[in-house]
Amino acid sequence: MSEDGARAATMQVADFMTRKVVIYRPRGHSNNVVNFTKERRIQHMPVVENGKSVGLASIGNFKDLLERDQMEHEEMILEQLRK
Repeated sequence: MSEDGARAATMQVADFMTRKVVIYRPRGHSNNVVNFTKERRIQHMPVVENGKSVGLASIGNFKDLLERDQMEHEEMILEQLRK
């Protein structure tokens, strides 16, 4: 086992997790979340809806949403142009 692996086996969660937990409440602002997570170097965050935890999202989840939103937006523009 590497030195880091041996050390990790003896660490407590508090040694590498933050005490100031940031949560995500879905409101359709994925772009803001991606920028926020990049700035704060956050890899994952709990998702809370109606006061209850509904899952754990990664920055990749938000990037996927943005990509899908972009494709839907482009399709809407094309539909309008076809009319």
